[in-house]
Amino acid sequence: MSVKELHGRAWRLIYAAKVAGSPERRKLLMDEAFELVKQASDLHRREIEDAPTSARPYRLWLFNFSGATLSVDLEIESKADALWATEALSAACAEEYDDYELWQGTTLLSFGRTGHSIFCAQTAMEINIATQLSVLEAEEAMCRSRTNLARSRRLLDLTGEMRKWCDSPKVN
Repeated sequence: MSVKELHGRAWRLIYAAKVAGSPERRKLLMDEAFELVKQASDLHRREIEDAPTSARPYRLWLFNFSGATLSVDLEIESKADALWATEALSAACAEEYDDYELWQGTTLLSFGRTGHSIFCAQTAMEINIATQLSVLEAEEAMCRSRTNLARSRRLLDLTGEMRKWCDSPKVN
């Protein structure tokens, strides 16, 4: 059974537990759903660990001192591009988030303080255009969110700068 199928089955059990008449039946269904979610999690972890390192997805995690977290999946081809994207996104989110971690699958690649991150358009010149557009897309999604981050002056300014950079003709 796939991860998706396991999750689907677990949700059906959770729904059945909601409408179950007896508390014993509800508990039984919830226990079974929890077990399926654990199986799905284990299967997903094994799939990531078994994948070649180059095929593992990158994920940026942002944290603040109040306990809020934000994760951003990065559809990026190279480690260098992922590190650049991390720097750009961490800089843009520095008003709301304090720390970041970049993971590739189950491997921690980089971590630090967002306040030390810098976005520089000059370094973007060395980065794949698809990566630049991916960062812009992530920033624009953050700007559209209904969170404090969406009102961050730094995020808005750096998104505007990134938008100008991506829209400008490149000379290589």
